[in-house]
Amino acid sequence: MATGYGHEGDELTSGRILFGLCHLLLEVEAIISHLGAIMRDEIQALFRLRDESVRNKDVAQFLSTQLHELPSGLSESYLSVDGMTSKILYFHEASETGIAVLVEEIYTSSGKLQNSPRSSLLIYFLVDTKAGWKIYKSR
Repeated sequence: MATGYGHEGDELTSGRILFGLCHLLLEVEAIISHLGAIMRDEIQALFRLRDESVRNKDVAQFLSTQLHELPSGLSESYLSVDGMTSKILYFHEASETGIAVLVEEIYTSSGKLQNSPRSSLLIYFLVDTKAGWKIYKSR
């Protein structure tokens, strides 16, 4: 029986197409979510590496987490503390090629003059390179 918009078979075909598109969108959303989880895992690994390099006083390893020495976060300053623990509080896509990450850094020091532990809230700007995520700026 005709409905005024075409044949009954056309409606059935349209319904199948719509169902197929909805299914495809759900698959794409799952892939994007999975990629987002991979990205978050990689960035968490980057900050764990920074923490480890501070504990080990490893300048080369610390600098490997950045594109270059950051004026507002010199490696010399970071490596002067005994330990650091980074807590990622928030991820934000800053542009097509990079993201901003809000991080709490907790520093420990065994020196008697140092208040230990102490902490800072920083925003790091990261870019995905062939060698993985790297910090290119901080505030």
